[in-house]
Amino acid sequence: MIVPILRAGLAFAEQVTSILPSARIFHPGMSRNEETLLPSIYLNKLPAKFPDGCHIFLMDPMLATGGTMAAAVNLIEDHGANIEQITVISAITCPPAIENLRQLFPVPRDLRVCRCG
Repeated sequence: MIVPILRAGLAFAEQVTSILPSARIFHPGMSRNEETLLPSIYLNKLPAKFPDGCHIFLMDPMLATGGTMAAAVNLIEDHGANIEQITVISAITCPPAIENLRQLFPVPRDLRVCRCG
């Protein structure tokens, strides 16, 4: 399953579908509320329940604080997936994002984050 966070994650989705052409794509739309600085969901096109055992590639090209990514992981968990099914793919991941995600999803609930830089 490919889950790009709209809109920036779409750049990754196109490339991943060239490698995994039969993978299904689901879209969460998230943005940061400029007053509270908290992520908010404006679109939820996730399945009612992710199938047991499926793998989910959650994509956002840049993680600054990890807040939006954490909200996306929680949203996916609310739809029946567990943390072991999720791999985060990001091109740029700032140290505060890594630290925040480690605190929110500690071992044994270890979130895999793959980054290019």
